[in-house]
Amino acid sequence: MSLPVEFAEQPQKILESISDAFFSLDERLVIMYFNQAAERMLHRNRQEVLGKPLFEVFPEARGSIFEEKYTFAIQSQQPLTFETYFNQPPYENWYQVRVYPQSNGISVYFQVVTEQVRAKQALQKVQERMETILQTLSEGIVMVNHAGEVIFSNRAAQEMFDHHHDQLLYSSCENCRWLQVDHILTPLRPEQIPLSIALNEKRVVKDFEQGLIDSEGKVRWLSVTAIPLMEEGEGFVGAIASYRDITIQKEREKQIRFQADLLDHIGQAAIAVDQSGNVMYANQHCEQLFGHPVENLIGKPILETLIPISSIPAIEQIRATVRRGDLWSGEITLKRKNGADFTAYCTVTPIHEQNQILGFVVIAFDITERKWAEETERQLRALSDALRDTASALNSTLNFREVLERILLNVGKVVPHESANIMLLDGEWVEVLFHRGYLSSQTGEFLEGLRFKLEEFPTLQKMLESNMPLVIPNTEKSSLWRSNATMKWIKSYAGMPLLSRGQVIGFLNLDSPTLEFFNEEVIFRLQAFADQAALAVQNARLYEEVQNLSVTDPLTGIYNRRGLFQKCNEVIEQNRRLNLPVAVVVFDLDNFKDFNDSYGHSIGDLILSNIAKRIANRLRASDVLGRYGGDEFVLLLSGISDDHIKPILERLRQSISLEPINIGNELLFITISMGVSTNAVSGYDLTNLLRHADHALYHVKKSGRNRALVYGDLPNYAQTS
Repeated sequence: MSLPVEFAEQPQKILESISDAFFSLDERLVIMYFNQAAERMLHRNRQEVLGKPLFEVFPEARGSIFEEKYTFAIQSQQPLTFETYFNQPPYENWYQVRVYPQSNGISVYFQVVTEQVRAKQALQKVQERMETILQTLSEGIVMVNHAGEVIFSNRAAQEMFDHHHDQLLYSSCENCRWLQVDHILTPLRPEQIPLSIALNEKRVVKDFEQGLIDSEGKVRWLSVTAIPLMEEGEGFVGAIASYRDITIQKEREKQIRFQADLLDHIGQAAIAVDQSGNVMYANQHCEQLFGHPVENLIGKPILETLIPISSIPAIEQIRATVRRGDLWSGEITLKRKNGADFTAYCTVTPIHEQNQILGFVVIAFDITERKWAEETERQLRALSDALRDTASALNSTLNFREVLERILLNVGKVVPHESANIMLLDGEWVEVLFHRGYLSSQTGEFLEGLRFKLEEFPTLQKMLESNMPLVIPNTEKSSLWRSNATMKWIKSYAGMPLLSRGQVIGFLNLDSPTLEFFNEEVIFRLQAFADQAALAVQNARLYEEVQNLSVTDPLTGIYNRRGLFQKCNEVIEQNRRLNLPVAVVVFDLDNFKDFNDSYGHSIGDLILSNIAKRIANRLRASDVLGRYGGDEFVLLLSGISDDHIKPILERLRQSISLEPINIGNELLFITISMGVSTNAVSGYDLTNLLRHADHALYHVKKSGRNRALVYGDLPNYAQTS
């Protein structure tokens, strides 16, 4: 059967490759084309269906929406799209169908959209459920778009604001039904209104108490929370606010304040207790202090309800005092309804009647904040003193070890601990720079000069990766802790990374043998010391770098002229005091100017660097090598007698002349000429040693180069000195 004109070879390939089921019908609804996707989706082989009427092949679709839509498209010659659910097996699915009129029939595209439809239905149900939840809330909910237009309000908001919630962005207006005021009845300015703040400043406002005064002067009190709304991909889209009516609560608070004033104007919790320890009376302040409603306290034993176990011994002493008829006052720990302990100052007075003690009255007020403030002040004072002392050390000395010692000493004044150390990060390695508190144990010997791989300690690895401090209250329960025989005594740990320009350069570590000794509160106090330790390391590195730069030749990496003179004078003076021999060698490269002219200065620099490196690699730690200027170098040898100096110089000379330098595809042979002076002739004076060595070098140059000459071997050297 031939295909319609509309289907040339290339479109047919496209239709066979698409995932949508596709078939074409002529005006009599006879199947003219049936692609592979249609075979899979509709469970029919194309050979079975081509040339047959649609409803003969699919009788279950007769009289359905499909017949109606296909007939309409053929008659009206209008394209159409529709979704439908077909419940006849084996086709139970949601389908999206697209129908396009052709010259002699229609083309039909089928796509299974069951998952999309179900997702849409699920989303709709969620939205309906959320709508139901919002509508049943007792709090009023109002949502505005970025232009301040109300786009949603629930029933509570509509009732609360009498359907005038669109006026909530205004403190007052010509048609406003109310005046918005603060807690002292002062009219709110527009920029003070919570919803306006969330909308215009994009800032969250929580539990803001405000009033609405209507035309009759009646006040409705509200607790307002307003939040800016952000959506992914769209950014800021508006704001939402919740309004909780707290008018009754405010009235109740007013009554409580009035009753509290009436109760002897004490303004404190008052409890009357009988001889058995049961509460007979409690004023409203008890609810505020302990969290128990007053009615729930009456008849309850005070010992079990308001006194923690830790205070039982103190209670026995108080009872003994009161039973004698005496008044007791002082600090004691009490317990709130939620089980939290707090410190209170109490006065306990016996209740007398006819010389009998019927009970006692307790007046209590919470001094937790005062105690906390006192302790905080003490800690801050200690922290300030310790930081001041450490800062003084940083500013007054360049002694790195002294600064670290002061830091650890002062850490102990602010954060109690058993021992502490400061470690420095060096690539994948960590080195212990300084420690305190380990000296009386094996751990001190274990840590002294310790250098180890960072990966061996997950605690340090964790701080390096996060740039954050790490507190392990109980090392026995932490998967990060790695213990060994010398560190098994550590039961609690606190660590702080040392940061310089956002990079971890080391660690400050505190250890304790007591479980749960450290907690998150130590982080604040440790941070300042970690910053100072990082600054000390940074200063030490900077100082060392500056010192090195000032005495180092940037091309060769050996001493420059300044560093050379400084170091040579130090070494010569040491040898003079010990009466040891010294020798100064001045050498340069033979015909170096020719190399520069022929190969360029960059190659010349490469030659100089190579020669300096070769010589340096053959020297002892006590020898001094420096660049005197240009291609001229100075070498100071210590502890070598005049008899042994020549063979050494010959080996150095041959190490240069016999090993060519590879420049591209060319080998360059370099020779050097050396002039030497020793203290035996020139004394321990650097100026004389250099002058005489230079004189000897001059004679080498005149007599052929590429050899070494000792100044003392020159004829009549005494006259030339």
